Amino acid sequence: SRPAVKVPRWTQSAGVTQRVRQHLWREGMGRHPKTQAASGAAAWSPGTGSGQPAPEAAGSPDDPEPSAANRRKEPERRDSRKRRERKRLLEINMGEQPIFSARAHVFQIDPTTKRNWIPASKHAVTVSFFYDSTRNVYRIISVGGTKAIINSTITPNMTFTKTSQKFGQWADSRANTVYGLGFNSEQQLAQVSARVVLTLEGD
Repeated sequence: SRPAVKVPRWTQSAGVTQRVRQHLWREGMGRHPKTQAASGAAAWSPGTGSGQPAPEAAGSPDDPEPSAANRRKEPERRDSRKRRERKRLLEINMGEQPIFSARAHVFQIDPTTKRNWIPASKHAVTVSFFYDSTRNVYRIISVGGTKAIINSTITPNMTFTKTSQKFGQWADSRANTVYGLGFNSEQQLAQVSARVVLTLEGD
């Protein structure tokens, strides 16, 4: 066998040509590329001298997968975060209690055109009336997931208008928008409309 030869550093450059590789093979610094290709051996790599591919650079190990216990707890953590976010969005005080709820499709007026309705929810959601006895304040609240779709304080000058048999709307000057509610029945619309009237009367 040929004695081991110290491989010049420049041979490790990616710019080494086929002719130079043949010269290195004759000098005992690697197998001929054509010979390796025919025998199915590993591709020649300058600097190894043995015809074997250079070892891969050591890297940091892959991040370990979460344990089964952590995977089981992750949904609980997500649910807990959602509950905290939902509570934060509602900002319900100790004296604030729900007094009425209904299911409806929620819309908001297009802020650009002031004419078209933009759906605020993909499906019907729960719309609730809350009363804060400590402040004597009523609010209309609706939450979709962790997002507050409606957070509207009922003021004395507010008017709930029925624009069709199953649709009603009101303007919220504080939020600078107009909300719309679409119901599945006329009865549901009538109940919400009556609740607004009672609320404005202080019942």
